[in-house]
Amino acid sequence: GRGMNVRIDLFTSSNSKLCKAGICNKFTAAKLWYFPWLIAEEGSIYIMVKRISGYQNVSDIELCIQGTRNTGVDDSSYMKEISQNLKMILKKRGIDIHTSATVQGVTVEGETCTCHYYIEKEKEQEVTAEYVLCAVGRCPNTDGLFGENVKPDMERGRVLMNENFESSIPGVYAIGDLIFGAQLAHVASAQGMVVAEKLAGKEPSIDLSIVPGCVYTDPEIASAGMTEDQAKEKGIAVKCGKFIMSANGKSIITQEERGFIKVVAEEATGKILGAQMMCARATDMIGEFVTAITNGLT
Repeated sequence: GRGMNVRIDLFTSSNSKLCKAGICNKFTAAKLWYFPWLIAEEGSIYIMVKRISGYQNVSDIELCIQGTRNTGVDDSSYMKEISQNLKMILKKRGIDIHTSATVQGVTVEGETCTCHYYIEKEKEQEVTAEYVLCAVGRCPNTDGLFGENVKPDMERGRVLMNENFESSIPGVYAIGDLIFGAQLAHVASAQGMVVAEKLAGKEPSIDLSIVPGCVYTDPEIASAGMTEDQAKEKGIAVKCGKFIMSANGKSIITQEERGFIKVVAEEATGKILGAQMMCARATDMIGEFVTAITNGLT
């Protein structure tokens, strides 16, 4: 529990030495025997907000987010509205958030780490913590993947492919984390099925443009299809429905009333084009919206 002075190292990954020095990745952080007093974080937004949702009830946390003014959940799959709500929730839970921050480095002295950062044009600041969770993302592991003198066209470590997932080498296909796009297991599986169907001369049975995105925070966040802004950019007239979870009895009973569900539909036909959710069990329910969007349901 909080305030324990017993420390047991249970790090087994290849980065265990780094983690013992106080700097963890998302895998070693999950194996901490007890929760530290303070965690400073840097890097991938999705990894960080998921991890701190588990720590925030028993730890003092400062969150450093690089290159954004929000909490990072505001890209092509998510709305700024969700990002702003998440930021408000985290702040109410005592999490200090520093957006538009650039991390200069981390120094380790004894059993404490100091994260040095600055925010835009401000002077350098620092935060001291027992552990720093470094979540700077992943890159494809292509070492030894290709034979001698055999290498497809690549960019920043990823294989370039055409609309059929075929690389610059005829007959060689690439899917999943090896190419640009969402680094999600279900996306890679769907891409593999599409490639197999095309090679068999069949029409793909999966629409790869409808990809559910989930963030396992508290409350959970999920999205699929187009947002209202994306639809307007494409010149599609839409109507939107929004339900605030504080009006739901079960959400009030379980104290999960902070959040909402928003549905975007085509104005003329009522066909569902997209959905954004920030509520309990959002990552379970988003699959229903994917089915509706894919099949043009109203």
